[in-house]
Amino acid sequence: MAPKRRSSASSEQRHAKSQRRSSESADKDATEHVEIVKKVEAVIIPKFELSNVVTSTLQPKSAVSARRSYKQQLQQSQEDQEDQEDHDDSQQDDDDVQDKDQDDEDEDQEQEDDKNVDKIQQKDDDAYHSTLPMSALAARRLARQRQAKEQLQQQHQADDMDDQEQEDSNLESPSQYDISEGSPETDTEPTTVISMQEETPARSKKRAKNQLKRKKQKKSAPIDEGAISIFTPSPENVASFNINGEQYLAIGLQEKESIMFVGKALVAVYHGAISIMGATLTAEKERLDFYPVFSFKSHALPRIQPTKVNNVSTRTTDIHEDRHRFVNACGKLEHFSAVAVIKSMEWCGFDGVERIFSHAKDMTGIEGYKGHRLMSCIAGFYPVLEPTPGIKSLDIPSTWSENANVAIQDEKERGSPLVSIVCGAKDSGKSTFNRYLVNRLLNSHKRVAYLETDVGQTEFSPAGIIALHVLDSPILGPPFTHQNIASKRSHYFGAATARDDPNYYMRIVRQLISTWKHHYNEQLDIDLIDQVPLVVNTHGWLKGLGYDLLVGIIDMVGPTNVFATQGPTPSFPPTFATDIMPSSDGNIQPKLHYIENTALTKGSRVVSKFHPADLRTLALISYMHQDLTHFGQPNKPWWNFKTCLVERLPWSLDWRTGLDTGIWVLSQDVKLKHLLYALNASIVALISSDPSSGDDNDAQVQDMDQDPHDSIEEMPTKSNITPPKYLSASEYPPPDPEQTHCLGLAIVRAIDPSEHALFMLTPEVRSTLNQVSGLVKGNIDMPVSCMLDHTQGQRTGIARVPLRQVPYMTRDAIEGAGGSAMKIRRINKRGAAT
Repeated sequence: MAPKRRSSASSEQRHAKSQRRSSESADKDATEHVEIVKKVEAVIIPKFELSNVVTSTLQPKSAVSARRSYKQQLQQSQEDQEDQEDHDDSQQDDDDVQDKDQDDEDEDQEQEDDKNVDKIQQKDDDAYHSTLPMSALAARRLARQRQAKEQLQQQHQADDMDDQEQEDSNLESPSQYDISEGSPETDTEPTTVISMQEETPARSKKRAKNQLKRKKQKKSAPIDEGAISIFTPSPENVASFNINGEQYLAIGLQEKESIMFVGKALVAVYHGAISIMGATLTAEKERLDFYPVFSFKSHALPRIQPTKVNNVSTRTTDIHEDRHRFVNACGKLEHFSAVAVIKSMEWCGFDGVERIFSHAKDMTGIEGYKGHRLMSCIAGFYPVLEPTPGIKSLDIPSTWSENANVAIQDEKERGSPLVSIVCGAKDSGKSTFNRYLVNRLLNSHKRVAYLETDVGQTEFSPAGIIALHVLDSPILGPPFTHQNIASKRSHYFGAATARDDPNYYMRIVRQLISTWKHHYNEQLDIDLIDQVPLVVNTHGWLKGLGYDLLVGIIDMVGPTNVFATQGPTPSFPPTFATDIMPSSDGNIQPKLHYIENTALTKGSRVVSKFHPADLRTLALISYMHQDLTHFGQPNKPWWNFKTCLVERLPWSLDWRTGLDTGIWVLSQDVKLKHLLYALNASIVALISSDPSSGDDNDAQVQDMDQDPHDSIEEMPTKSNITPPKYLSASEYPPPDPEQTHCLGLAIVRAIDPSEHALFMLTPEVRSTLNQVSGLVKGNIDMPVSCMLDHTQGQRTGIARVPLRQVPYMTRDAIEGAGGSAMKIRRINKRGAAT
């Protein structure tokens, strides 16, 4: 409303002054209007709360009231924006869960917003042009608008990059922009005033969501603060040198210092003594004995730390070098408590497991590792010098070392070897304690017997095998790194749990205990160092039948010491201490030791991504890909992961002359006409009816020296086929443990009935295969990774066989019964045994 004219001169002066203020206010109002439009374009308007602000600022008002109104509205718009951002932050988690439903609602809202934006834009343009004359002021205003547009484009530059993929996918759809006023495709600037139509609510909402995603921090993996080396590298305690083309690293350690690493390496002691997982390695006068150490992220990482010993170990290894070669390089470190020499093991070939088993990715190293310059010269050796996600340290609990000391001291006082049983719930650290106890016993014994009764988590063989091993070297790695150790005697149970056939399970355990007592326990008139103590690993099934089986094993073994893992929740019944007492008067009453559950130790919140099923698969893959002709020899591959199993040449076995004992299929009644179908592409155990047999069956097994597919096609067909000797589960018992012995495992690659030939893949050597007289198929399935050729990109077949002709595998969807994975529900009633 224009002010009224006054008759006096002072009134005219005040009127002129008021006009100047109105002109200045209009100039300022235009700037504030540009800022408000900028806020409207940058902020999400789900319900258009700010639409009244845009229209009301263009109504005619006095200069003072206009300025006050603009200030209030601008402050309100800023407060609304802050409230909206706080609201979006608080609702981010809910938006992630309800994203699908919210997107549907957004589409409806965006359609309504487009209509409202058009209405607001029309009113805004009309009011804008009606209140401002086309003058120098209008020119300045237009310049400010263009400057605001450029700032807005810079502000959303990062969002435009995020939206690029979405825009590319929508190039063929009608554009939401008015191309005639400036094309966003070419990034040109409009020639008219800024229009809200160029910044639609859909684009603004997506940009706001992208900003919220950037603000949301990524959850970091748990970190074990104690999983770090207690060591600071310096030129005074680290020395790297090269001898005859091989790189070495010498590390001087003081008391209470330790090195923890990821990877694999050969470790020797130049001076003093070091301890690794309970094993004490000492320096020799004439030679350096190198021990292979595997420290992978699938398990807790061991520490290399100095220790004090009274006697020098008499143990030797196959990998050793002349100690005098290292005097010049390591002599300056002899003032340390211990000096360890590190050598690369990159040639062993285990890193290739990631190609076969993708779940093992980054297991053998640290992604993006940036090591210390003084300790980065050994390939495959990654010292942990700072807390790293996903890494857990193996810190021996005090209850482990104290109870092991008591048991070893009792052994010396008794004069007879230690007979120990380790029991506890699943994932309580039984296997880790077994390795620790075996290493401790090897410090004072030349050999230690190990009886494996946990068929689901075996130590020295694939799952399903119950075996007795006699060890003369420390265990310095996870189970899948020492599948090469031959057993004293073993039997194939064919399942990952004892509940499949408890009676047969106990028969096998009884026979192996008898073998140990016959060969080792009766040798009491020899020195303690030559006696063979026994360590028995048990299953984690501690309820119902599982507990009865455990008590039965303890009674058969007659242990001198029983180690039980204990946590806050009791794993054993209150009668456990009395249940383990011997049933006969002749046996020694065992001493019961309760040891700490590793789930309660420091860093236990770092959970390994490897489940028991993954470790079983990893052990089987490691077993099938190992090269027993090179294992243990330096600078030769111990594993061959470069050649897939489907690409290897199989062994050929004639079942008419090579399977005199017969073929068993455990826990299943398979008809004879379906036997070959059941055996094909399955895992079988190679058994011998006489473990001491020699090369009597030398002509039974033939090595295929040509391509397996070509060989099968060239074989002539015969009409008269002799079926193999089959011992069905419904008519015959499983193989007698007293009469049979498991030699290893094999995969039935193919079968040629016309030639009565079984084509098998196995890592066992020919001298072992010549002893095979029977096959046993259990319930252990072959992993899918063993069926693939692991080629990347578009594939037309597997191992030169077209995909449509590859047996047992399909890419087509399967409908109907059996078309999807069966969901297993184990509903345990409260208080009932499971």
